[in-house]
Amino acid sequence: MAAPVPYFYSGIDERFALHGRHSPLTVFSVTILVTVGAILLRMALDDLGTGIVPYAIFFPVVLVCTLFGGTGAGILSLALSSAAAVYFWVEPIGQWSKSGPAAISFVLFLLSNAINIFVAQWLRRTLGALRESEARLNLSQSVGRIGIWDLDLRTGSLWWSPSFREVTGIGVDQVPSVQAFMACIVEQDRERARQCFEDARRGLDRLDIDFRFRRKDGAIIWLAGRAELLRDASGRPARLLGINFDATPIRTAENERDRANSLLHTFFESLPGAAFAKDLEGRYLLGNPIFASAVGHNPEFFLGRDDLEVLADKEVARTIMANDQAIIAAGEMRQIEEKLVLPNGEMSHWLAVKTPFFDAAGQPQGIMGISLDVTDRRMAEERLRFLADEVDHRAKNLLGVVLSLVRLTKVEDVKAFKAAVSGRIEALARAHTLLAANRWQGVDIDTLLREEIAPFARDNSERVALDGPAVMLVPNAAQALAMALHELAINAAVYGALSVEEGRLAVSWHRVEEGNGPNLVLNWRETGGPPVQPPASPGFGSTAIRGAIEHQLDGEIDIDWAATGLACRITFPVLGNVAGDAPPQADPAALVRPTFDADGEVALEGKRVLILEDEALIALTLMDAVRDLGCDILGPANTVAAALGLIRDETPDFAIIDVNIAGSGSAPVAEALRNAGVPFVYCTGYAEPALQIAPELLAPMLTKPVDPVALAAALRNLAVRQKATA
Repeated sequence: MAAPVPYFYSGIDERFALHGRHSPLTVFSVTILVTVGAILLRMALDDLGTGIVPYAIFFPVVLVCTLFGGTGAGILSLALSSAAAVYFWVEPIGQWSKSGPAAISFVLFLLSNAINIFVAQWLRRTLGALRESEARLNLSQSVGRIGIWDLDLRTGSLWWSPSFREVTGIGVDQVPSVQAFMACIVEQDRERARQCFEDARRGLDRLDIDFRFRRKDGAIIWLAGRAELLRDASGRPARLLGINFDATPIRTAENERDRANSLLHTFFESLPGAAFAKDLEGRYLLGNPIFASAVGHNPEFFLGRDDLEVLADKEVARTIMANDQAIIAAGEMRQIEEKLVLPNGEMSHWLAVKTPFFDAAGQPQGIMGISLDVTDRRMAEERLRFLADEVDHRAKNLLGVVLSLVRLTKVEDVKAFKAAVSGRIEALARAHTLLAANRWQGVDIDTLLREEIAPFARDNSERVALDGPAVMLVPNAAQALAMALHELAINAAVYGALSVEEGRLAVSWHRVEEGNGPNLVLNWRETGGPPVQPPASPGFGSTAIRGAIEHQLDGEIDIDWAATGLACRITFPVLGNVAGDAPPQADPAALVRPTFDADGEVALEGKRVLILEDEALIALTLMDAVRDLGCDILGPANTVAAALGLIRDETPDFAIIDVNIAGSGSAPVAEALRNAGVPFVYCTGYAEPALQIAPELLAPMLTKPVDPVALAAALRNLAVRQKATA
């Protein structure tokens, strides 16, 4: 037999004693006592006369016992009262054989009380169900923090439940009234609540409003009000029945949700890449502005569509969808590079990070990801690969040219050999410096001429006249012409017009149209120099000039060894040697090798010169040049730390420092020298060294490879400035 269902609401509300739970002993004891008491009372009434109906007093007794103890108690009470009535009051008294009328009355007594017992038991159960229902209602209100109220619109009387007081914090001494309730609503919401309430009173079938409410303890909560309008038989508003519940947790959750959604939306919209989400079929669920711009459609178009419908290039779309399905099948995040045809028709490259997302059961629901446009990076990588190949190509060509210079230079003694080779290598270095300054896009011919002639003009620009239009030479043409100009300039400095103060050099150039296409014509004319004599046999210089012009530039050269001065006419095709549009040129003043005031009266013998250089052969070359000037050498140091140690141990008079030492800047050394008052020069291979140096640490520059004459002039200039400062 199944166990009885417990009464879960016992103890919540004991106001209905009729439904109280009592033990059987208590029930039957009380029943017997009440019934016996009624019998004794009836026996006491016999003194009033014999006309009193014997059963009258037992009807309420049976009813009360049934209501108190249930059917069993009612039957027990009926049995006791019936036995007493038969024995004491039904004729003939004291006998069990009764008259006909008495028997009929007794049977009716039994039937009536049976009906009483049934009705009482039904009433008892009904009251119990009502009590349980009320207990459930009170419990629901308490748990849900719900208050109930009822307003009679005709009389204005208001009732509210105890739970309403708990929710709102209204004291038990407060008489229910609309005015008292409205006074507790926060002022900013009061008028809105009042208007909504008045609309409901005037006939609005439903009231639905949220507002802030100030409890008696001072706390402000959000109250949600819901009410229904009840009408009378004529259809007029009669009652307003409603509830209020504490909506603060809901409001807090909604605010947190809205805040989280706002932050998520802001984050999603401001992502630096194209962010998106798709379902299992590849249909787009989300897409931020960058994604919309990439595919060329607004969200209203691409949401709900797949890549085949959104992207113009169907092959690209199929590839992207296949990648997505592979990632969903793998169930893991992957990084993949994909192509995308932009709305303008250009092909772009995107680095995508994609991951599947799952439901609570762990089943995949789609894929989300973010893609970054790496087209510029891809192009930069390709440019870097090209530049690496180009640097390798040019470095090998340059080494080949240098090797050829060494092998083809023929002079009588070692000193002359060193000077000839050094000059030609410096000519190549100057051309490379100009090209590097212009990012290897080309060199303006005027700048190239000034740079190659400057070392031989004896710091007198009036001796050299340059005239011609702006012409941009491509890198190969610039290097070839630089070598030819160097040979012409060194010949002029040793034998020609630049070897004497009275000599003059005029260089002009212009374009001409000839049968084989446009050509550039350069005229080199020397005047005022010593009488010119043609060489007995072609030397390296004339061979190098013809090789550069005729072989590299595919041009022609005509040299006139006139007695009044050498005249040279160089002609070469524009196509392949001259760039189309001239890129912005660096400042020529910053490109031309700096000149120094060479004061022969300043003695350098015995001066201590610090050398900071990490390339061993260059350091040895600098040491050799400095020793030739009679100076003592500190170092050479090949690290910043070593140079700083030398400065601490023995302060030098001058210093020659590289800008870059094994990948690190030499700024600490420059700062230490400046603080110690030691003048210094930079010796660097950078085309634009000023970009690598802090403005406060700028100093005179020597460009690698270093010309010993320029080095000597630089040190003398430092000595002059040091002497003037002292």
